[in-house]
Amino acid sequence: MNSQNWAAALLLTPLCALAADFEPALLKDVQPGATGSAPTNFFLHSNAFVYFSADDGTSGREIWRTDGGAVTNLAWDIAGGTTSSNPADFTEAAGGKIFFTYETPAVGRELGMVIPGGSPS
Repeated sequence: MNSQNWAAALLLTPLCALAADFEPALLKDVQPGATGSAPTNFFLHSNAFVYFSADDGTSGREIWRTDGGAVTNLAWDIAGGTTSSNPADFTEAAGGKIFFTYETPAVGRELGMVIPGGSPS
């Protein structure tokens, strides 16, 4: 075994051991039942929340957030009611603003922006 292979084996062995013992934990059952919420578009914001899109079966596919612990909730229901806004393409800009794309029947697919703690615009 050459030195590169030995170093790779040494580094990968602990990772493989961790992976074998890893069991995922459910943070929140966003849409209870077998259907699932199909969470996607995960985005880590500087405020320590992870924002993502999910469908709870009531609000459609909208923006959710989690701190990885006790707080996992619907952050913004852009389209309102059961209509989905299908938010995607999250990115953070100066001042903590979150830019993303979304769609509604009235405007089609557009660029949106929100400041955490505020309302989408």
